[in-house]
Amino acid sequence: MIKTSQKKVIDESNGLKDITVTFSELAEELENQEVSYELLQEEEDADLQQDLEKSLKQLGERINQFELQMLLSEPHDAKMRYWSCILAQAGQSHKTGRRCYCGCTPVGRKNGSFL
Repeated sequence: MIKTSQKKVIDESNGLKDITVTFSELAEELENQEVSYELLQEEEDADLQQDLEKSLKQLGERINQFELQMLLSEPHDAKMRYWSCILAQAGQSHKTGRRCYCGCTPVGRKNGSFL
């Protein structure tokens, strides 16, 4: 019994450590992008601009993935995690109604009204 609860605490601690490391990496990468942007403002360089645009796009994707992971990291979110993956695989995009936090598309009128 004690070993089980100790294992849960250790697992949770390791999970939190992973989250913290990922967040720190993203923050550091963002700072690097800010420095590159400042350099680009001082001296226009087409290659640097192209690299910066590519890096910012990749960083944005990583941040979105991290945010989704944080939203769906609780045990009760297992079903939402499943549907999020299904929607992502299907390439479903927002067409009608209001977009919910998990990226699904509710059925509604085109103007966003549900009444």
